[in-house]
Amino acid sequence: MHQRQRYHPADFGDLQWSRLLDFALERADTFECAIPYPVVVQDLHRSALWPAELRVLSADVLERHASLIRWEILHDYPTQFVRMRLTPALADYIRSLRHLEQWSWKRGAPEDPTFLRGEAVVLSTESVDGRIAVYADPAEREFLAGTGIRLVEPLGVKAEPWPTP
Repeated sequence: MHQRQRYHPADFGDLQWSRLLDFALERADTFECAIPYPVVVQDLHRSALWPAELRVLSADVLERHASLIRWEILHDYPTQFVRMRLTPALADYIRSLRHLEQWSWKRGAPEDPTFLRGEAVVLSTESVDGRIAVYADPAEREFLAGTGIRLVEPLGVKAEPWPTP
């Protein structure tokens, strides 16, 4: 089995995001996202999920936690992270948000959609700055190239942000 590496898309736009989303949904079995954590609660697991579309899927929650660290950066305010089984109902909700800029608390949706297969990340995003990371092996990279997705290696530099408001 080939080693998976982290890449960033070289082109930005709704078509590229749609293809990356399809790629992730076909390979992932777990979904993780960031939701607001405005009030510290004593029993996080008993508090209602936000938004309502996730609340109805609460039986599929695998893990919930709050952290001051988000995308390896220490923040002044905590964020709640929710990891869920990627069920058909959750995939339908994810597909309803076809544009990356829709993944925003200000737009009533979670942020930082991340797709995992087991513990291995398939696709992760940083909604605040609009960054996308794709983790692919050579065959998957070739497959994505065939769909028009050009991937570049990070080479120790930050990727250009996706143009989000």
